[in-house]
Amino acid sequence: VSNSVYEELVDLAKICSISYCTSTNELYPGDFVDACPLKECVNGNHKNSKIIKVFQPPEEQKGPSGFIGINHEKKKIYIVFRGSETNSDWLSNLDIKPTKYIPHVIQNYKVDKKNIEFNCENCLVHRGFYKSLSFFFEDSYSDVQKISQQYPNYQLVITGHSLGGALATLMAVEYKLLGFNPLAVTFGSPKVAVNNAMSKAIDNFLKTLFNYNNLSNIGNLESGLYRVIHKGDFVPLLPPSYKHVGTLLTIDKFLFPHEQKDLK
Repeated sequence: VSNSVYEELVDLAKICSISYCTSTNELYPGDFVDACPLKECVNGNHKNSKIIKVFQPPEEQKGPSGFIGINHEKKKIYIVFRGSETNSDWLSNLDIKPTKYIPHVIQNYKVDKKNIEFNCENCLVHRGFYKSLSFFFEDSYSDVQKISQQYPNYQLVITGHSLGGALATLMAVEYKLLGFNPLAVTFGSPKVAVNNAMSKAIDNFLKTLFNYNNLSNIGNLESGLYRVIHKGDFVPLLPPSYKHVGTLLTIDKFLFPHEQKDLK
């Protein structure tokens, strides 16, 4: 990958780490420098960045945690999902029963499927991830819509680690159905697709093969789904027999630091 792509992935990994401040109630709306105690917030690398809204639902709601942010210098809007921390997060992970996949925007926002190149009639999805996303989507859509209308030239970036990566994957489909052209980057994500119909439909819709073939030629990540995994991490192997989606990037080195040459 190019140096600019590598730097962007490093930046997104740090942004994902910020989402874990929700676990200790240390993440607040406002400038990044004031939003959380992590060095990623206070080291000055995110000038003109703000956290717009923090999502930390009560345990009984079983919704994911994360935040919506904006970077005016880079002209990016972020939707960031935290990984597994609470009991409800782990219940979502373990709820692996296959369920029929109908994107939430098609169910609830009456998006006309005839005008969309997305055929997923026989798709099956991980039920826990699918149900968890429904809570977050309903709560976040109006905020993202408002921000995007205010800054129509900003790129929508959806990211997350572990469980958050699975949710970011499904969220990318939702927002593309709404007319956005999102960039989704996941770190250590488990599998979301139960069957080949699901994985093929998402890969075709998000142009995974095109993005893979052009990765070495691009200077930055503009759209599509990219999943970053670490060699030896068992989470991306789960659940067994399920399918991954997106363009794969592997960190081929066990110990830190992970440099550009270690990303295959």
